[in-house]
Amino acid sequence: MKDNLINKKIGFLTIIDYYNDKKVICQCECGKKILIPITNIKDKRIKYSCGCEVTRKQLPNLYKLYSHFTQEEKNNWNGWDDFILWSKSLRYNEYFSNRKPNRKLPYSKDNLQFGIFINSQFFTIKELNNKGYYYNERKGRLVTSAKDKNQVVDYDTFTKQINKTSSKHNKISQKQFNIFLNKKQK
Repeated sequence: MKDNLINKKIGFLTIIDYYNDKKVICQCECGKKILIPITNIKDKRIKYSCGCEVTRKQLPNLYKLYSHFTQEEKNNWNGWDDFILWSKSLRYNEYFSNRKPNRKLPYSKDNLQFGIFINSQFFTIKELNNKGYYYNERKGRLVTSAKDKNQVVDYDTFTKQINKTSSKHNKISQKQFNIFLNKKQK
């Protein structure tokens, strides 16, 4: 029975070794190792991951990106959990696209950016924030506002144009794009 379980894949877990007669050591796809009772495998009451599948369901685009990394690229982070924390520290949201600034180098913390494409140009989250644009989860889009003579002016119509989606990158009029490029910091 013991030999039959080594390298067996159950959900996101792979059994890599025996801990004792009652437990096995499993490695999750995210890199984390956990102990599970052998009876859970026999009774099919096993946890199918270390618990990270909840995050995978919440962040499908981020998980899809991470799952396509080579092992070398995954080693630039300390596993899936570290990748999530790093991405969230950059204010990542499922709305944003990603890009690798230097296509010849592997993905790393220095060679992965999140942002949006507008009129075929890529703007990082940092660049957007510097221009006064923020992702509003309630509205589900980038929003901005500015003070004009002590009154807050909401650029809602303009940001709706930025957020229009098509089969290609977002397109806005040249006039609006020039306004976007020249928008001063708050």
